[in-house]
Amino acid sequence: MNSGTRDILAEVYLDPLLKTLHLSGIALIECQGQESIVQSARDFPGDGSFFEFEIKFAGKLVGRLDYQTQSDLPLNQTQLMSVKAVADQVAAFLAWTEMAWEPRLEILQILRDLKRKNSGFDWIGLYRGRASDQELILSVFIGAPTEHTHIPVSSGICGAAIREDRTLNIANVRADPRFIACSLSTQSEIVVPIRNAEGIAVAEIDIDSNKLDAFTAIKTAQVEASALKISKLL
Repeated sequence: MNSGTRDILAEVYLDPLLKTLHLSGIALIECQGQESIVQSARDFPGDGSFFEFEIKFAGKLVGRLDYQTQSDLPLNQTQLMSVKAVADQVAAFLAWTEMAWEPRLEILQILRDLKRKNSGFDWIGLYRGRASDQELILSVFIGAPTEHTHIPVSSGICGAAIREDRTLNIANVRADPRFIACSLSTQSEIVVPIRNAEGIAVAEIDIDSNKLDAFTAIKTAQVEASALKISKLL
């Protein structure tokens, strides 16, 4: 993969962990191959201890994180939870094997750019699935790990957006009985369908905010424009 590939994956998932835990290096390994697909501090130094952390999505092994500490001591429990959080974040991306690497990376970059431009976008992700499917599958996201990796099409605001094939902008999620809580901090949510060339909704952008009524008309237009960009990659 080219340096751009490494840059977006490292920036979103690896570099923050490298800095906060003061690791000597960390690498992301795809399960289907044993070569590193991206790593930070690419030449691991000889000192410290080397560890491997399995990455699973819906119980299936999809990759691993290899990391090296700056001493012979392993990470403590709190630090290991940080590694697990990153593993959970990248798991959906690695599990989306139906999509080639390059468009997946472009989608990740579109979501990264959208989140970067809007400080109130606290969690952003892409679910894929049609109204005729049984469930929506989380395929890439930026933010805290969520247990809602699979959502029944019949449930939640995400399911409603796909069934109704329209943008749903929920100013106060606590007042909407369809809301499926991912975080106690979430106050508002927007879900924008992504349509294929035939005009069928096959995926959606889901964004949570910790602010009430966070999604103004301008921000809604930004999300819908991003959905259109992604539609050309699916």
